[in-house]
Amino acid sequence: MPSNFISTSGNPFTPFESAWEEQLPRKWFAPSYSLVSETDLLLSHLRSNGIFIKDTVEVEKFLADHAGIMPYLYELPDVVVSRFGNTNMSLVIFSDPDMAGESELFLEIETALTPREANPMLNELNSSWLLQMEDRDAYLFNTCLKFKR
Repeated sequence: MPSNFISTSGNPFTPFESAWEEQLPRKWFAPSYSLVSETDLLLSHLRSNGIFIKDTVEVEKFLADHAGIMPYLYELPDVVVSRFGNTNMSLVIFSDPDMAGESELFLEIETALTPREANPMLNELNSSWLLQMEDRDAYLFNTCLKFKR
């Protein structure tokens, strides 16, 4: 049989090659890995929903150390929009120089409302959503208002 013979059986291998392929242990096949981390997926989700990430590297480090809050952050855009409408939001890392090495993640919610109007809305958001978080690192996530002038 000529070497350029094309099999009509759908198997391009000779019987010897087919047997060899079947005998190879699965460890010889390259494993597949995701090129995108869970943190990258979360940050992409937040960005696509209008949340600006200030200092992405610091936010990524924070989330790597406190991954338990990540599932809650997926809810963040909907939770804020349901109370404040479409508004500018930013995730920011705050590090207090008096607290050695302990950083906090803040969500800044920009609003044109007056403090008298916006503070009760923020309190409701905190009591109905933020304070319901069950992760031990939830205390390191906070919300704050940023008032437009």
